[in-house]
Amino acid sequence: MSSVQTVPDGFMINPDELPQSINYNGDGTVNYIEVNAGGRIYRQTLTYTSGKVTGISAWVKQ
Repeated sequence: MSSVQTVPDGFMINPDELPQSINYNGDGTVNYIEVNAGGRIYRQTLTYTSGKVTGISAWVKQ
């Protein structure tokens, strides 16, 4: 199953097959995940309410 996605700048990425880095908040929760797609960096940010993930952003070009 492919997870190819079209990101807001029109580029197509498959996050499952790209190098990823994970950035953490001070409390140990995940802040964001970044992927590198041929030199283009895209980030997905997580939001929390009462310590639980309540949202994940679209992939945003950095």
